[in-house]
Amino acid sequence: MAGFDDVATDVSGGPVRHVPVLLSEVLEALDPNESKLIFDGTFGAGGYSRAIMEKGAKVVATDQDPEVISNSDEIKAEFADQLSLHHAKFSQILDIVEEGSLDGFVLDIGVSSMQIDQAERGFSFMQDGPLDMRMSQDGVSAADVVNTLKSNELARIFGFYGEEKSWPHRACD
Repeated sequence: MAGFDDVATDVSGGPVRHVPVLLSEVLEALDPNESKLIFDGTFGAGGYSRAIMEKGAKVVATDQDPEVISNSDEIKAEFADQLSLHHAKFSQILDIVEEGSLDGFVLDIGVSSMQIDQAERGFSFMQDGPLDMRMSQDGVSAADVVNTLKSNELARIFGFYGEEKSWPHRACD
């Protein structure tokens, strides 16, 4: 696994800081080999999928971010016989693979460093950008939500999904 001083590459070969966490532990648990089919439900830069396929296993992968899919040509070419990549949410798994056909799965759930590093995606903590926050880049943006919902609706959302300890707020009453 790369450290902070190591240079990693993304699925298109460019530099990226995203490194799969717990990679050796994931590989140990999955024990990938030529006879296995593994599901990677959050493909991202393809780090888990690459390591799994290097061990000989086939991978069915999904990602809801269209940029991930469009930037994956290199890894798709390198592992053409082993990788089936789909623009979908991991919750759509049964639309993609037959129930009972998988030998294991991996999910690196959450916002990726690739999304946070792109200010225009609206996830960044360090850079100015639009308030977007749509992983799939489709549907209602975060700006739409905060600018159109009433304060009590926002308080309910932030309290419930933001795990706010003092929820419910008086604004919800």
